[in-house]
Amino acid sequence: MPPELFLPGLPDPLEVMDAAGCGLLVAAGDGRIEILNQAAEVLLAVDKEKLQGRLAAEILPPVGDVLRRCLVSGTVQLGIEVEYSGRLLVIDLFPLTTRPGAVVVVKPTANGCAMADPQVKRQLDAIFDSSYDGLFITDGEGTILKCNRSSERLIGHKQEDIVGKNVTDLIPEGYIDQSVTVEVLKKKTSMTILQKLRNGKTIIVTGTPVFDDAGKIAFVVTNERDITALNRMKHELRRYRELARQQTGPDGRVASPFGDPDIKVVDPKTFKVFKRAEIAAKFDATVLIQGETGVGKGRMARFMHEHSPRRSGPFVQINCGAIPEQLIESELFGYRRGAFTGAAATGKPGLFHMADRGTLFLDEISEVPMRFQVKFLKAIEDREILSVGDTRSHKVDVRIIAATNKPLEALVAEGRFRGDLFFRLNVVPIHIPPLRDRREDIVHLASHFLGKMNARFNSHKILSPEAMTQLLEYDFPGNIRELENIVERTVILCTEDEIRPRHLMRSLSGSICQAQGLASPIGKLTLKQALARYENELIQRAIRRYGSKSGAARALGVDPSTIIRKIQRHDRDNGSAVLHT
Repeated sequence: MPPELFLPGLPDPLEVMDAAGCGLLVAAGDGRIEILNQAAEVLLAVDKEKLQGRLAAEILPPVGDVLRRCLVSGTVQLGIEVEYSGRLLVIDLFPLTTRPGAVVVVKPTANGCAMADPQVKRQLDAIFDSSYDGLFITDGEGTILKCNRSSERLIGHKQEDIVGKNVTDLIPEGYIDQSVTVEVLKKKTSMTILQKLRNGKTIIVTGTPVFDDAGKIAFVVTNERDITALNRMKHELRRYRELARQQTGPDGRVASPFGDPDIKVVDPKTFKVFKRAEIAAKFDATVLIQGETGVGKGRMARFMHEHSPRRSGPFVQINCGAIPEQLIESELFGYRRGAFTGAAATGKPGLFHMADRGTLFLDEISEVPMRFQVKFLKAIEDREILSVGDTRSHKVDVRIIAATNKPLEALVAEGRFRGDLFFRLNVVPIHIPPLRDRREDIVHLASHFLGKMNARFNSHKILSPEAMTQLLEYDFPGNIRELENIVERTVILCTEDEIRPRHLMRSLSGSICQAQGLASPIGKLTLKQALARYENELIQRAIRRYGSKSGAARALGVDPSTIIRKIQRHDRDNGSAVLHT
């Protein structure tokens, strides 16, 4: 034994080492074992007398390999697992500061057994690292042994920076405000607390003790989950419900600020749109309503008619995209008897005639054929129409409201829509924002549709707060029409009175596929095309929700370079950029 280990007035170092609760070895700078304690003899199943003075690499190959790295680098090596004689051991190494050499600390793992198959160990490590929740493991003294990638992401530390430290060190360093591990070690039972992190997040952590055969705590396993977003959504849900309570009338129905129980307007953006439409309705000007499919353009047109001086007159609606090109003139302007082969003997009035003294709503105005747009423009300007087969025009008193889900200005620039007709229609522009941009309306609309479906199907379904939160997080590419379909489908399929998130999942996933055309008949899309389209939708939604490609990559569990590559490939395949941060 090296003489420098014996100092006057101090206890025998062998007694100190033997009193330690783990295996201890002291190695010289050349890797020879100088001394080891009784626990190391037991763990390594070696005789002290035969080991002292021998090279660790010869007698204890796995330990020797780790020791060599420590001696060469001169740095602490912590939490290194080695297999030795059928057992799995954890090795910590600390270089000596007064001379070349190192102290080796040897500890058993939880069950003391080595993995029979290295592939199983790799699989378990992969599972540990792929967990969405943070996982954090300490020994029975609170020393940090291991954490996974989710824990690194949540708390903002790196495993190599904290392994070997005690959990109590994380508090003064500012990582956490309190430690659940400390409480578990004190009370020797599972504990759950809320932690506030220095990055502003709030996480819920549960610490669980793992006991050895002697009843002592060998490890504490901590599960960490970020609830920042959940708290924000619950706050929004409470606010939306309070708004709904304030607008609920004595009969229990949500009151409408515009006197129409079918119009659920809470979001300030939507309120401004309807207020503008209410004012414009009083003036007999042409209106162009624009917005995505399903936002309620038809309902807006009827709302304007009902708030106009023409409310007692007819409201006539036509979908321009549903009329064959060769029939659109006769449908709109009518025809005289014998005007063409197959014409009714008595002739037929057109929709302009039918809407006289009322409102004519022309949906999908972008589908009006170019050859007919000149006649259509003249009819709007002069309020006169010439029926097919007639020689004399007739005056009509009609208010025109048109709607489209396509950007007419872009169509004008491309030469696919007449500019003079666009300007004639766009006297009063009304743009209805998509549902994802007015989430405060979702609670009201969902409750309204649920009430309608309960009455229709004689059911008594309610939406749980978690299900409502799930609806608030969804992007609704099909807007209000999709929300109504989701509620109807869920009411039909759900066998319980309370609708929970698991009941919504089938409806939401089905809506994504239908909105993206993935429910098309087989043959229209190949499997590769369908998967690519669905993948693109997921990426778009993630970018919109998390605000950047890197945020989307974290949420989807891939590298940012993967997101960028897939965006570029999609743009190349479709000839245009569709994703933006």
